[in-house]
Amino acid sequence: MRISNERVKKQFAVIYIITLFILIISIVDDGISGTYKNFIAEEYLLLVIFAILLMLFWLGSPLFNYDSDGEVLIIESSEPALISRFVGKHFSVEFPKVKLINFEINELMLRKTLYLYLRGKSKDTVLKTPISYLSGKELLFLEKSLNKVLKNNTNFNKK
Repeated sequence: MRISNERVKKQFAVIYIITLFILIISIVDDGISGTYKNFIAEEYLLLVIFAILLMLFWLGSPLFNYDSDGEVLIIESSEPALISRFVGKHFSVEFPKVKLINFEINELMLRKTLYLYLRGKSKDTVLKTPISYLSGKELLFLEKSLNKVLKNNTNFNKK
């Protein structure tokens, strides 16, 4: 099963462009008008923009791709192309399905995180990736697919 939320790519491009546009206009306007009221209004505007950007970064990478076709699980999480050049948050992992021991989805104040527990040669590994921007339906499909992989693993280990 493949899950991809490419739909958010355009939305994030628009958000980043509008934020950059407001920031540039604010800087240019500071040079033109020097009134005290404009300065206070711009300070609040910049504070709101900063808070929105901070929240977007806290929620994690918006682009998420999951592919469970074949014998390997492929999971990728990244930022849109515009911002990835500056931030560089990119998570990409491929592993055989039989290594998956368990998974967990945590929700904390709008942030959703997927924890994958993998069997290793010497010790087990925990991988985590943000999945905050998945819709409810995509989240349900992800959970079903991972449960199916776990069920197949238990059947495989019993043989």
